[in-house]
Amino acid sequence: MYFTHFDKTLFEQHINNLPKDQSLVISLAENEKGSIPAIQACLKENDRNAIGAFFPMLIVGNTKQEKGFIINNYISQIKGQFIKSADEIPGLFDKLDDSYQSMLVFCDGLSGKVDFLIKELYNQFGHLVKMLGAGAGSLSLQQEECLFTPDTIEQDAIIVLPIKESIGLGVQHGWKKIAGPFIATKTNGNIIEELNWENPFDIYKQQIKETANTDISADAFFDVSKNFPFGIRREGNEYVVRDPISVNDSGHLICVGVVPDNTALDLLQGIPQNLIDSAGQAAKDAIEKVSTKTILDCFVIDCISRVLFLEDDFSKELQSFQSQLIEKGQDINVEGVLSLGEIASDETGSVQFYNKTFVAGIFYE
Repeated sequence: MYFTHFDKTLFEQHINNLPKDQSLVISLAENEKGSIPAIQACLKENDRNAIGAFFPMLIVGNTKQEKGFIINNYISQIKGQFIKSADEIPGLFDKLDDSYQSMLVFCDGLSGKVDFLIKELYNQFGHLVKMLGAGAGSLSLQQEECLFTPDTIEQDAIIVLPIKESIGLGVQHGWKKIAGPFIATKTNGNIIEELNWENPFDIYKQQIKETANTDISADAFFDVSKNFPFGIRREGNEYVVRDPISVNDSGHLICVGVVPDNTALDLLQGIPQNLIDSAGQAAKDAIEKVSTKTILDCFVIDCISRVLFLEDDFSKELQSFQSQLIEKGQDINVEGVLSLGEIASDETGSVQFYNKTFVAGIFYE
């Protein structure tokens, strides 16, 4: 449920009308982050289990919202847990039995730990659950405390909540190859230090000029780079897209998400209609997995850089998604977040941290 602003009375009325065996997932727009201490206090006063985070913007129906927050509720008697290192994962959820079908994961989208921690989480629990999640943080791309429970607020971590509902997932991006492959011959986590043994910014700048007749400078890097991500190749699956968001003084490209050494990268470019259509395909894929089950909720995670790319056409992407739900006889409420990275289990069952990708999570009994 979407709230335009925090009001203590309305907040308490809503959460106290929800069953006690349900945990809350609270997604705030960045402009509402000042309400987090008051929300935490209400959760503690009313003894409610919850995880939460703030994101650049929210999705409500066919619109993006820069204010307010969303409350989702799912069946879980397990408290959400922060994870800051892999050492904390073994034995994390001793009570996780086969009644728990899914796992919600919010992460600090600007942390260099995310890919590693998510992979370790999958190694521990991936055979038991499907995972869905989003990268939290500020559109300024300045790292800050963005993840919370009733008791604390953190950064440089992930926060995890097992739930009993099942998820049908749809994952699509719509970006198309224009050049490559290139080899990331030297990387350091989410930083590309060499492409084809050369300065990565020089290679990136040259390829964008040659293939798209577009200039890019270090001073206005993201204004152009938002249109030209990298794609990590995966046989039989969608690219894992990597979003270069800045360049440092050495010409190294800083990405949202890890780029492993010696990874083959293709240079991608966006065509607006392709991105719009990909949202509709994500809806089809998710609905197909749900089949005839009773749908409970729909949570969408869409990369904020798609908004920056599509601009006035962004509402068409959300309309494409919702129209496919309606066509399939599922006229359900759509809510979600505009994120700094997207998390979802793929067709093989493993979990990925995506960029510039549209992820649909449809929860069912």
